[in-house]
Amino acid sequence: MVKTKTIKGLTDTYEIEMPTGRLGAIQMSLFTKMIPKSKERDAEGNLILSPADDAKIADGFVEWSEKVLKHMKIKSGQKYDDIPGEDQMIIFMQMYSPEDVSFPEA
Repeated sequence: MVKTKTIKGLTDTYEIEMPTGRLGAIQMSLFTKMIPKSKERDAEGNLILSPADDAKIADGFVEWSEKVLKHMKIKSGQKYDDIPGEDQMIIFMQMYSPEDVSFPEA
């Protein structure tokens, strides 16, 4: 069964099928390239990103939106070219979490 995720953007709500197969592999490859090098946390336990990590994630968002989001099944009916950039970023941030793609230290 394919998992879906409902994501509320600024302009609309999107029901996205989680990428599987080759598209899922591409997504994970891009996400692993964006794992922050910084392990520092603030008082609330949130990861503190360096400017280099921020830039890496911003560049990764552009690549992800072209290589993955463009090909994802959006069950709620919106077309990729009609999704505003701010909603694309919200979808990306809901799909990507450095905490989720970090791998345990060896």
